[in-house]
This record gives sequence, C-alpha cells and structure tokens, in this order.
Amino acid sequence: MGAAGDNVRVLSLRVPRSQRLRFLAGQYARLSGKHFGETERSIASCPCEKTRLEFHVPRVQDAFSGYVFGACRTGDELDVTAPFGDFVFTEEVKRPALLIAFETGFAPVKSLIEHVTGGEGETPLHLYWITRASGRPPGTASGPYLDNLCRAWNDAFDNFRYTPVAVDGDDEAALEACARRIAGEHADLSASDAYVCAPSPLGDVVANRCIEHGLDPARLFREDLRG
Repeated sequence: MGAAGDNVRVLSLRVPRSQRLRFLAGQYARLSGKHFGETERSIASCPCEKTRLEFHVPRVQDAFSGYVFGACRTGDELDVTAPFGDFVFTEEVKRPALLIAFETGFAPVKSLIEHVTGGEGETPLHLYWITRASGRPPGTASGPYLDNLCRAWNDAFDNFRYTPVAVDGDDEAALEACARRIAGEHADLSASDAYVCAPSPLGDVVANRCIEHGLDPARLFREDLRG
C-alpha cells in the first residue's frame, strides 16, 4: 500500500495465481473483511495484471477508509468478489474518447487508459481530471493525486492528452464553468465517446454540456463514484 497525495492511498491486493481474476477495464469489485464489513470499489489496475488488483481509497468518514488509513497491514487477507459493472469499452476501441474523472473517480478511468495504451491501439484519448480547488484540510495538497503519472502518459503516448481541471466550489455556477471549459474545447463531439466518473450534479452538468456539443447520448457512459 502506498500514499498518493495527502488524502488518498493506493491499496494493492495480490490474487493467488490459482485464482486469477478476469475482468474488463473499468469494472469494480466487492471487498469484504473483518475490519470494515463490505464495500464496492472501482478497480484501478489494468486487466493485463492478472494477479494484482489496485484500488484508490480517499480519506473519508467510512469504515473502509478508516481501515486503510489505520489498521491495514501487509499480509491482511480480504475477500474479493468480481467483476461487476458496465463502465467498459463495449467494442473495439476506435472512436476518440473523452475520459472525465472527478477525484478518485480516476480509478476506473486509469484502468481504461492502461488497457488502451498497453496495447497497439491508436485511439485518441483525452483525460480531464477534475479536482477541488478549495475546501481541503489545512496543509494538504490540491490537484490530482497521480498527476505525475498522467503527465508521463502525456509525454509517452502520441494519442493521449491530459488536462487537469480545478473546480472551485460545489455551487451551480462553479460546476457549470467546469463543464463548459471541458466541452468548450471540442467544437464537435459527434464522432466521440465520453466516459464520465463523477458524482451528481457535476456528472450531470458535464454530460449535458457534452451532448450540446454533439455527443450522441448513446455514446455517453457513466459510473458512480465508488470512493
């Protein structure tokens, strides 16, 4: 387990080779353990990693977060049931894709990105990672918690573009400004797909602005923020 910024930890689980887990990029798992009961979390690792599962855990007031930031130790055993969810590439990836994540909504999006960039595909991907610009505890950093990773992808892959976006507040005006910034960079989204992992109302506002810029609603894929 490792820290990713001040308020997020990356939890890595090793799966026995005899029980390799098959899943699609973007899906989630159900975790259970004696310290926290049961929780559903998006898988952040690539499906190509057959014996390793990665989860991004924010510091919040729930039992699972308390366990990860507190009692969790190397060697702990957790029960994993998976896969679940349809936040996935449903066909051969060819259309340009907007990938829009809020905070730890980056987890399933990371899995999608690594699935594409790890192969031979040249599908254009544009990641917008939205984070809060204010309202954090004193002394903690703002911005994406794996910003350096995304910038490395941006440098390494010709078909990948990364744009961090800060949203200042949760009021309607702030959310609208954030959504308009993202959609406004794309005059015509009629040939694109969009994958959005963000809570309402931000996810709703972003989706509506993208549709106004030509995105086919059938090509819009949404996922709940699972921690």
